[in-house]
Amino acid sequence: DPHFMYEPPREFAEKFKDAPRLEHVTAEVATPLFGRYAGEIAYVDHCIGEVNARLKQLGMYDSTLIIVTSDHGEMLGQHGEVSHGYYVYQPAVQVPLVVRIPGLAAASRVENTVGLIDIVPTICAALSIEPPRDVQGLDLGAYLKDDFPGYPNRQVYCQSFEPTKYGANSLLGVVTDRHKYIQTTRPELYDLQADPAELDNRSDADPVTGRMLQDALSRIVERGTPVGSGQEAGHLDEEAVRRLESLGYVGGGIEADFTFDTDKEDPKDLIDYHVKMMEVGYLVHSGSYDEAERHCRQLMAERPSYFRPHFALAKLASTREKHEESVAHLQKSIELNPEHVQSHHGLVASYQELGRTDEAI
Repeated sequence: DPHFMYEPPREFAEKFKDAPRLEHVTAEVATPLFGRYAGEIAYVDHCIGEVNARLKQLGMYDSTLIIVTSDHGEMLGQHGEVSHGYYVYQPAVQVPLVVRIPGLAAASRVENTVGLIDIVPTICAALSIEPPRDVQGLDLGAYLKDDFPGYPNRQVYCQSFEPTKYGANSLLGVVTDRHKYIQTTRPELYDLQADPAELDNRSDADPVTGRMLQDALSRIVERGTPVGSGQEAGHLDEEAVRRLESLGYVGGGIEADFTFDTDKEDPKDLIDYHVKMMEVGYLVHSGSYDEAERHCRQLMAERPSYFRPHFALAKLASTREKHEESVAHLQKSIELNPEHVQSHHGLVASYQELGRTDEAI
């Protein structure tokens, strides 16, 4: 927590139900969304307080290394994205990172750019453990030394492959203390100090900075590109996969695209389509099947050559035990994207439900 669909306990939901909308948010995002999100934030804060209180009760607080962080933030309608996972703008990638090191007398704030990759080396240094050889982060505990000048010219990497589901470019970014550069079809450069909402793309106005950060990004990618996409669901049971799908984390079709291909579509041109696709998953998850089907058919009309609405309709038909319909949609999904493994898996399951074992085999 907090996580969509933002369902805090009632007392927290009631307390923050009138939370104001954020700036730079599209009008389509309803105000109640912000109240529920604020309620979840408050509830998480309350739970962290309970942990700290229990540690103090046990006499362990002063000797315990505590780190509070998050894997992502939420866009909450900024730049048109309701949740997270598509863009790499600051609301999604700038997260809390609070480190309490045993024996620390006073609090201090690190103003420089840091990253979640710094957590492991920070823990290792605090506990006098040799960090793993492949760790790329830095020890943030060094900032506690009086004469420590800081790590100069930090360049922290971020990425999103989510747009590749639609045949668009990936989003590869590098963040410094002042700037963020995002490599995609139409590159983006933001001065985070003057423009924290990332509304003024300076890529054309400041090509020198853009080129320097593009070169830095290229070096980061060349040095650290992982083997395989890392996007697979792994060996998960069916229930775990279903829950991850409902949250938008798995679904196949994502490519680990580290190339700088300017011929592909720009993710910014597909955000509305992406939001509609996400809405289908939420509608199915909440049992609004008829509305989910209408959404899918609208999406099919928008992009007839895209397989995912057919796959979504197949899953919906299977949920309703309309397995003949599911087969038809899955066959169309495979026709449009023969490499989509989950469509093949779904077709096997539908054939099995219909007793068509030979075709399943």
